[in-house]
Amino acid sequence: MKIVSKKDMNVSAVFPLPGDVKAEKKNAEVEPQAKKAPKTAVKVVANVDVGFGNYLYIRGDGCGLSWDRGVEMESVDGSHWLWECECGCGKKCFEFKVLVNDERWSSGENFVAIATMNEIAPQF
Repeated sequence: MKIVSKKDMNVSAVFPLPGDVKAEKKNAEVEPQAKKAPKTAVKVVANVDVGFGNYLYIRGDGCGLSWDRGVEMESVDGSHWLWECECGCGKKCFEFKVLVNDERWSSGENFVAIATMNEIAPQF
């Protein structure tokens, strides 16, 4: 007759023992995920004529923007530029500035985007 030990039977695989690491890990993975903020359409419209052949760029600290490198805005007509995105932000989304040809910064303080339409008239 062969003697079988608890180790050979792998009892914990069938009936988790108190303090069983596998059972605790499995229960921890069931925790609900944190809710994400709903996505909001954010638009920035810049009312400025930057001259023929020039382009307007936007830089900032949110919605995929960076202070290091600008994103070209879309020319709506000769004096209106548009940039839009969707991000999960509240009343104050992010700060931003616009630049001519991604080189010359607009003067004054940073603009603050809110969760809808942001119309600005930058000075250079």
